[in-house]
Amino acid sequence: MRVPPSCTSTCQPADIAWNRPFKSYLRCEWVSMLRQQLCNHTGSTQAFKFKPPTRHTICKWVSSSWTKLSDATIKNGFFIGEHIFWIHCQLEKLNLTKFLFSPRLKVGCMSCA
Repeated sequence: MRVPPSCTSTCQPADIAWNRPFKSYLRCEWVSMLRQQLCNHTGSTQAFKFKPPTRHTICKWVSSSWTKLSDATIKNGFFIGEHIFWIHCQLEKLNLTKFLFSPRLKVGCMSCA
């Protein structure tokens, strides 16, 4: 799918608002793991060999990084200047913004009223 010029903010709110801080939080987790492994490495004659994170660890990083994003950061992805992005308006009409923008809520089945 190709995004037309000057339409990124309309078509891809994540690229505008929360991808950068989210990736930054993930990077911090990764670097922390690297540092820990380097600190634990003994000065033996064997070369340092990095142990990759497990899938479980990566899932924890993603979950932790997502919960660090504030509601305001996510909502700002749907704002263009003083105009509110169309989908945000629709979510408000359906009274779903509180549910969708609260990262601590468990995702469960939703039924439309």
